[in-house]
Amino acid sequence: MGFPRTLACPPEGRSQKKTPTATSILYACRGLTCHTVHPWMLTRGIKRKDKRSWWKNHVDRRTLSKQSKRKRHKDIRINMTAIIDANGATLGRLSTNTAKRLLKGEEIAIVNTEKAIISGKKFVIKNRYKQKREVGTYRKGPYFPRMPDQIVKRTIRGMIPYQTPHGRTAFKNLKCYMGIPKEFEGKKFEIIKEAEKQPVDFITIEELSRSLGAKI
Repeated sequence: MGFPRTLACPPEGRSQKKTPTATSILYACRGLTCHTVHPWMLTRGIKRKDKRSWWKNHVDRRTLSKQSKRKRHKDIRINMTAIIDANGATLGRLSTNTAKRLLKGEEIAIVNTEKAIISGKKFVIKNRYKQKREVGTYRKGPYFPRMPDQIVKRTIRGMIPYQTPHGRTAFKNLKCYMGIPKEFEGKKFEIIKEAEKQPVDFITIEELSRSLGAKI
């Protein structure tokens, strides 16, 4: 809502050739001039000097109501999300299970992503991920992440048709965290039994990230 820039009657000091309008008569009856009041403020009884304070309070009330609504919706979404603990889970099996559930419309949050593991020999896995980092250029990409939460998120993204509308909405429902954030403390975590595996050779996502140059 904008304020009118033009006044109903010309300012004082100029010649008034036209007959006085109804607005100017109303000004005169109330003992006000064109410089102190806008026509839209007459019904509210607000003077021009109080215009900014009134508008500021009005905007503050609107922003506070929006913030309370966002907080309420955020609390509802946190209660509805499925929280998965990635501690000791195999990355591939964890990603396939999560991708299937995301495409069905679930909201999922994965915690302790740095404690997930990749089965295989360490030097082979490190070389494979270093090649992924070196592909492309620093200007155009493709850019492969090196932080643990982003590696897990990128792996799950490869199992979702994220370039389609359905895939994009499903991918937006995924959140990955390093450690356990404050909003999830004291809540029950899911453990995917399919992803539990005890291989002989494996590497954690945290160790892989550090080999790629991440500062954790």
